[in-house]
Amino acid sequence: MALFPCGKSGGDLVAYGYKGKCVTIHSLVDANGMPLTILTTPANINELNLVEPLLNQIHKQPQSLYANKCYVN
Repeated sequence: MALFPCGKSGGDLVAYGYKGKCVTIHSLVDANGMPLTILTTPANINELNLVEPLLNQIHKQPQSLYANKCYVN
């Protein structure tokens, strides 16, 4: 996950997060760090809700997944 500040005009994908008005870029990478898919959302979207859309965007389903603790319920 990376946070990028927005320009002056903003847009639909810009919202207030914990660091101000910005967007969040989510990526799903393989074991070598190569990106499989990238998704951009407003900063105030819950990351837990984005796991399934990220997995649906890749063509080859992984055999196993590793995630940080924010994805564990």
